[in-house]
Amino acid sequence: MSAVDLSIFSTADFDPKAWVNATCVSKPSEETSLEKYLAELEMKLQLLAEDISVSLEDNSKQALLRVPRALGEVERVQAGALHLRGTVNTLTQTLTQAQHTSHASVHLLAKVDQVKVRMECARDTMSEASGLAELMESVEEVFAGTDLKKMAQTLNQMTKGLKVVGLVPEFKSGHERVAALEDRLEAVVTPVLSEALATQNSHKASELCEILVAIGRYSCLERLYTQARLAPLQQLWDSYEDDSGSQGSFVEWLPSFYDRVLYQLEQEARWCGQVFPAHCGSLQVELVGALLERTLPAFLRRLQDTLAEAQALGLEESSDSTVAAAVASSDSLGALMQAHQAAVAFGRDLRQVLVSPSSVPSATPASASTILAVLSLVFSPFEPHKQQYGELERRQLAAEVQALDLSLTADLHSVINRMSVAVSGVATLLSVAVERCLAFTGGTEVNSLLQALDEVVYQFISSLSSLLASLRLQLLPASLCVPPPALSTHSPEKEGADQVEYQVEDQPEEETAEVVQEALLLVGISSSLLAQLGAFEATLRNTLVDLHGRLTNLTRLLQPGDDSGILSTSAAGWEAAYVRMSPNPSKVGQVLGLLESAGDPRFTALPRTAARAATFQEAVHQTVFHTLLATVRRHLKNVSRRPEWSVEESASAFELPTFSAYPKEYVTGVGEYLLTLPQQLETLSLAVSGGSEREEEAEDVAFLASNWLTKVASGAAEMYTEELLKVEHLSDKGAQQVAADLEYLCNVYAALGEMVPAPLATFMQCAMVAKDSFVLMVQQQDSEFDSSVVEVVAKMRSINLE
Repeated sequence: MSAVDLSIFSTADFDPKAWVNATCVSKPSEETSLEKYLAELEMKLQLLAEDISVSLEDNSKQALLRVPRALGEVERVQAGALHLRGTVNTLTQTLTQAQHTSHASVHLLAKVDQVKVRMECARDTMSEASGLAELMESVEEVFAGTDLKKMAQTLNQMTKGLKVVGLVPEFKSGHERVAALEDRLEAVVTPVLSEALATQNSHKASELCEILVAIGRYSCLERLYTQARLAPLQQLWDSYEDDSGSQGSFVEWLPSFYDRVLYQLEQEARWCGQVFPAHCGSLQVELVGALLERTLPAFLRRLQDTLAEAQALGLEESSDSTVAAAVASSDSLGALMQAHQAAVAFGRDLRQVLVSPSSVPSATPASASTILAVLSLVFSPFEPHKQQYGELERRQLAAEVQALDLSLTADLHSVINRMSVAVSGVATLLSVAVERCLAFTGGTEVNSLLQALDEVVYQFISSLSSLLASLRLQLLPASLCVPPPALSTHSPEKEGADQVEYQVEDQPEEETAEVVQEALLLVGISSSLLAQLGAFEATLRNTLVDLHGRLTNLTRLLQPGDDSGILSTSAAGWEAAYVRMSPNPSKVGQVLGLLESAGDPRFTALPRTAARAATFQEAVHQTVFHTLLATVRRHLKNVSRRPEWSVEESASAFELPTFSAYPKEYVTGVGEYLLTLPQQLETLSLAVSGGSEREEEAEDVAFLASNWLTKVASGAAEMYTEELLKVEHLSDKGAQQVAADLEYLCNVYAALGEMVPAPLATFMQCAMVAKDSFVLMVQQQDSEFDSSVVEVVAKMRSINLE
């Protein structure tokens, strides 16, 4: 039998019955009977219990024997703790007494130490005074020699000595004498250093640099270095005026100038890194800063002349004033953008040169504030134009949009084609304008951009609306296009979208199909306009969100009083934007607020344009709707006055056969026209889809065509119902004729898959029923029956409904 696991008996959830059952199940073999197995298990448990009892008794006896011993140990520890407390108290009292007795001694020692320090200072002062006096006497002998290093060391020692004994009356004029001697030494070093810098004598220039730095005349080194090395760079700038004819325009020459300046600066940085490693970066900043300051007035003049020449050249290229203005504006802004692009590339490379001035590891780069100042000089010629960017972009975009041909001619098809081309072209112009803003201002003038885009596109859609109003004269008879006088007070947003009363004029039947086809193209144009504006809005919103992230990262680098952000890799490629943002925190906040709102789904970049585009589409739909109904209106002209409505059956002495009424030509004309609409609406499908074969767009186009078919069918039914309700008297024979006409039209609607409107269906039912059954028929009809039509028809047929 295996050993019994005693730990299971001490668990909280021990179940004796379950343990016995489990033990019985695990009986080792079938040879031993269950009774014997249980007896052995019981015996084993009893033995274990006895062992445990004996062990417990032994341990208890041992524990009782150890208790007195433990109590003795505790008493000894308590006695030791009390003795230690007394010792500590004694020591504390001793230290307190020592503090009181030694306080006066420590105070006396402190005074003695102060006296010692003063005596040492006096000793050093006397020593410095003695040495300074000797230097004052021997300095002329030193300056009489040619050892410039010794002169600098002597002046340095004199300066240090004067700092120590400067208040001694004997050396009261010492500072003035040292300054005069420094001027003498600078005068001696200046011509030699100038020659060394001009010839790039590294050894000589390095020695003289140390001399000037030792006497605190580092500014002289900067001045001499700039004077010596500025001339080659100035020659690069002057080369444009010397040979401007062979180098093209100023903006074409500018990139090559910047490239040559960068090459020269890189060469200078290598040489300075070896000769003046501690001052390499600052010397480069001084050099390029002096170049930019000296050339700034000429830069502004050349840039202004170039822009004026580009604008004048653009005006000469076209005889059309509108196109010429667009070309002139485009050429002028294009020249400005080209020059700015060259400056941006130069600023990016210049920042890299100044941050890492040479390949010498010990070379010290320029400070962040000086680098930022130099980059500000690079972009300063363009700052006035950036401040006026909104107006520049508005003029540029307005000129480009005006160059789109929206002229009105007698050829309807060509006018609509030009409208379609213009709508497609304006979307491209908008995208280019956004790219211009990012390239020229780094997105810092995005608010001005949105205002310019909204204004220009609003005017463009207004021009489309004006052209649409003129096209209505060709699409509809003249009387259909003239609104009543009250419309003249409406706002421009509602132009062309109002319902007007129409008086029908005859229109040649052969022109109808062509006019309908052209009118349907307008729907495609308006749909394309909204689609392209929607796509542009989505793209623009994504661009603004990306720009917000970029400018936010740059903003984190802008800390008050700390220009080190320009040294960060996050500023690389965005130097122009960083330079603009640095001194204008309020403007940065406005731009970031606008960009942050772009992430809101409710944000609309061009609010006026969106509303104007929706109004234009509504006007197009109204025009197309009335154009599609013009043929129906022509056929239904004066239907209410037709004589057959009031014709009575003639009495005859003979029984003559009766014949069913046949649809009249006016209603068959309407029906035949409606049956041709599905085929004509294929033009709408092509206009809206633009030839796209994608399944989703095909479904949308099919839905649009079906929607237009429903609109025209409903309009025709409403128009027909209005004419029939004007009939004054309807005889029985006239009722039969109306019923035949309406039945034919209802069959046409069924063939088209369109529902017959309730008023027209009610009129047909009222016309088909005999007079004596009219009241009963009305009583049996459901709620879809039009009661107003019933009353009018009953009055026509002289039926009393009461």
